[in-house]
Amino acid sequence: MAHAEILAKLIALRNEIRRHDYLYYVKDRPEVSDSQYDRLFRELVELEQAYPGVGDARLSLATSRRATAPGVAQGPPRTADAQLGLDCR
Repeated sequence: MAHAEILAKLIALRNEIRRHDYLYYVKDRPEVSDSQYDRLFRELVELEQAYPGVGDARLSLATSRRATAPGVAQGPPRTADAQLGLDCR
C-alpha cells in the first residue's frame, strides 16, 4: 500500500470508530455489533503497528486511549464528612 492509501485508511478507521463510540456512549444507539466494532478496532491497531510513522502519532486512537480525561486524578473518592455505618445492635 502506498503512504497516501495507508494514511487515508487510518483516518477513515479512526473517524468510523469515533462515530461508533459517540453513538454507543452518548446517544445509546449503537449501529454495529460488538464483534463488528472489535474487528474495526483490531484493524486499526494492526495498521498503526505495521506503519508507525504514517500520520500524526497524536491522532493514534488505538494506542493512546485513556480511561479518564488528562489531568484527572485517580484514586478513591474524597468525602467531606465521615460516612458512618448503621449501628444495628
